[in-house]
Amino acid sequence: MTLAGWGEVMMGFYFAVMIVAMQESWRAFWLKRWPYGTHDATRQIVIFAGSVVYGALGSAAFVAFFGLVVYNFGFNLSFAIDQTFTAILIPIAISGISESFGFRSAYTDERLAREEAGRAAAEARYDALKNRLAPHFLFNSLGALAQTAVERPQAVERFVRSLSDIYRYVLQTEGRERASLKEDWKAASAFLKV
Repeated sequence: MTLAGWGEVMMGFYFAVMIVAMQESWRAFWLKRWPYGTHDATRQIVIFAGSVVYGALGSAAFVAFFGLVVYNFGFNLSFAIDQTFTAILIPIAISGISESFGFRSAYTDERLAREEAGRAAAEARYDALKNRLAPHFLFNSLGALAQTAVERPQAVERFVRSLSDIYRYVLQTEGRERASLKEDWKAASAFLKV
């Protein structure tokens, strides 16, 4: 390849980079205005149209540059058609690839956010239920203790120890996701005694 051929390749690469940079700034502008999940079809049409316009303008600048500098004010129609076709297709392809990666990323982020929201809602329901049950259980246990103290005073100590074991278990396992089988069994036994 001649020096002029390498110059043509390098200038073509430079113009392609410029076209892609302009097209990506166009895409970033519209993504900021219309993020994924809002106006998707409109945004894609606008980005596509911008890609075509930037490709056409970039190809015209490239052909004009080579017509003036390389071909000494000459005009080569096949070169102009080739460059225009390439300059329009490259940004469109990059736009499509960028949009597909953007949609994939947005879809993954949305799915993770939904799963996290579902998990947080389930934890909140569990905590609310646990907080409602704890005072209710204590109220019932104290009522049962009062009744036991009247009917069987000798069983009061075992009752209080079992109640203490239950609340000790609750305090020790609070905030933990798991408890050992031994801890669960001891708490269940104490609960049955109460």
